[in-house]
Amino acid sequence: MRATKWRLKLLGSMTLLTQLRKTNLVLPSQRIPDQTTIVQDLVRTFPEDQWYVDHLSDIRKILICFAKHNPSIGYAQGMCFIVFVLYRVFYEDCPKYVVTDTFYALHTIMTHIRPLYPRPEEDEIILNFIDSTAALIRLNFIATHNRLAIKMRGNEMIKLLLVKTGPTLFANWFEYHDILLVWDYLFHDYNIFENFINIVTAMIICHEKIYLHMNYEKTLHIISEKSFYRATSIVSSARTFEH
Repeated sequence: MRATKWRLKLLGSMTLLTQLRKTNLVLPSQRIPDQTTIVQDLVRTFPEDQWYVDHLSDIRKILICFAKHNPSIGYAQGMCFIVFVLYRVFYEDCPKYVVTDTFYALHTIMTHIRPLYPRPEEDEIILNFIDSTAALIRLNFIATHNRLAIKMRGNEMIKLLLVKTGPTLFANWFEYHDILLVWDYLFHDYNIFENFINIVTAMIICHEKIYLHMNYEKTLHIISEKSFYRATSIVSSARTFEH
């Protein structure tokens, strides 16, 4: 059921999905510039998870093909986390088409978070995107949490949270079973970017007292602890910001 819902939002109708599944992904005959980085990242992302170790060949193929077909994006750290989650959910539902389903689902996700991936020639564009997104997040709670909005003026903490969690779509921030809950919310409708903003907003609101009453250094230390966040509370809070 989860995989079916995700496919609908990320890949479209059954008619389109059938067409996409006719694709035969083939590894490029020559090494691509990002290939060494991809291999290194895969080895160190989930080194103790035997399930992923057993499927690294497929996951490597997806990432290399994505980088080959999208040279303006290529590969950036964080993508492997996204592919790992997509691949496992789709594999457990339909192993036959897991490679193509994951490959195209990654494309859809990248259309929403592409500007969070650093590229030297696009530094200004990335900074502007992060500034604008941080401002939207602050606007999300300015009416209901005015004291917090005042404290967050300047958006530095918000931007930090975006940079830490955005490129992996939170997949480096939660345990696997928790990231499924977060992504169920992200993909529950077609407003993926809006849902993304709501999740980041909720990560802040759920810990409002920390932001309000602690100094910058202590706040930075606490919010950097991944075990500090509870997926169920964050998703519940995110729903309150839906328009």
